[in-house]
Amino acid sequence: MAMSAYWPVRVLVSVLAAPVMFGVLGSSAARAEFPDRPITLIVGFSAGGGTDLVARGMQRAFETALGTQVIVKNVPGAGATIATAEMATAAADGYTLHLASNALVIQPHRMKLTYDVKALTPVCLVTETPLFVVTPKTSKYKTLADVIAAARAEPGKIPYGSPGAGTSLHLGMAAFEATLGLKMKHVPFKGASEVNQAMLSGTLDIAASLPNLVEQYDLNALAALSDKRIAGFETIPTVKELTGIEVTTFLWMGILAPPETPKPALAKLDQACKTSLADKDTIDYFAKQKQPVTYLGTEPFRKYVVDELERTRQAMEAAGLVQK
Repeated sequence: MAMSAYWPVRVLVSVLAAPVMFGVLGSSAARAEFPDRPITLIVGFSAGGGTDLVARGMQRAFETALGTQVIVKNVPGAGATIATAEMATAAADGYTLHLASNALVIQPHRMKLTYDVKALTPVCLVTETPLFVVTPKTSKYKTLADVIAAARAEPGKIPYGSPGAGTSLHLGMAAFEATLGLKMKHVPFKGASEVNQAMLSGTLDIAASLPNLVEQYDLNALAALSDKRIAGFETIPTVKELTGIEVTTFLWMGILAPPETPKPALAKLDQACKTSLADKDTIDYFAKQKQPVTYLGTEPFRKYVVDELERTRQAMEAAGLVQK
């Protein structure tokens, strides 16, 4: 009888203990070390574009540093705002990232967005590519002084091209105009390739361009829109060297995460970014693309984004592009 009375009690204790043990195991699994599954890196432009090439250029080293797969996902459209919105509304767990570019700080001044750029979580700056003021080799403008003189002689009449209103290349020239007190005529094209084709055909004389495009289309780089001469183009002076006035503008790219991403996950992402950008193969790849590695960690990059928002607003106001 004693054993019979004792047996149900022992079973009852075991049954009650099971959920407790399961809860402990479940809690332990929930706290698995980040990252324990693939990470998605969203790109706001089509495959094969400049931003996509940067994402894929650091993908292998980023995966190695994180110890997990990194999936590059292309979500083009609406100046990268669709991609940014997808990342911004994803779970704040570090598994959904976005490789953003200047479009991140341009679009808030052009349209109403479903997200707040300042609420996003900066992870790291990846690259910062300076621009050149360029002309085709057949142009009558052989020097920057020629361009400035023409713009001052005929305010608002000397045309320059860009891939479209509000693009980084347009804003580069807008900054050039505003800083030097010039007034030129902006001619928007459908894309960078159309701008370069117009220059090669002799129908366009002036534009801002990236280093890789200068080489690809054999353009005449007149001056660098940078605070120093650009590696690989050391013979090309800066605007400040030629005019005494500094004009600095970049096409930059950096990784962001959703608002309120946990600090432990953020710290690992930042460290992985730093490690992957120090990888020799990554550096060599970026060098071939003429996009130098320019790493900034989380907090410096946060300030960078805020500063770029304001600098871009000023440039867009000067160009008459602010729409709200």
